[in-house]
Amino acid sequence: MEPMGGARMRIGRTVRVAAVVLAACLVISPAVAADVAECENRPPAGPLRTLAPGSAPVKVIVCAQQKWNDAAIAVESGQVYRLSASGEWYDAAIPSGPDGYPSENPRLARWQQVLFQLAEPSRRAPDANWFALVCGVSETETSWFAVTRTPEWTPSMNGTLGCFANDLTVKYSNNRGFVTLTVERLR
Repeated sequence: MEPMGGARMRIGRTVRVAAVVLAACLVISPAVAADVAECENRPPAGPLRTLAPGSAPVKVIVCAQQKWNDAAIAVESGQVYRLSASGEWYDAAIPSGPDGYPSENPRLARWQQVLFQLAEPSRRAPDANWFALVCGVSETETSWFAVTRTPEWTPSMNGTLGCFANDLTVKYSNNRGFVTLTVERLR
């Protein structure tokens, strides 16, 4: 039988390790703090823009914490657009680019990977990676697509382009940062 003090020492060590891990997850780097400020201080999308074929590409900030980012770009059914994105945003403490990350992310512990896999069907766009940049027309779910999988896109309806970080609807409060979307009309 183990002395009582040994069990207390193991429990105490476990609590200290858990506290350190939790603190590491809550630390927001200066770069992330600047990203948060960029999104919080961003003015509304502005007037609706219509892109002409061959016109200069338009850059749009897509904030991770917003469930829908209105790009204020009118898109037309049957026209072809090129979309690309760059930057880094955070799903809680997990960094991601616009491609997102799979549930089997090596940054996650195995038990976390299992939880992420179980939650996949509940993502807003279930077939896209966690935190993938997803865009579509006027919040119509049937128009949603992951930008990195479809760099050239032909909308099936007229409307306004909008985007979001693919996450659970109830988990946007722990998201941070933004990516920059570049939109160009090809024809």
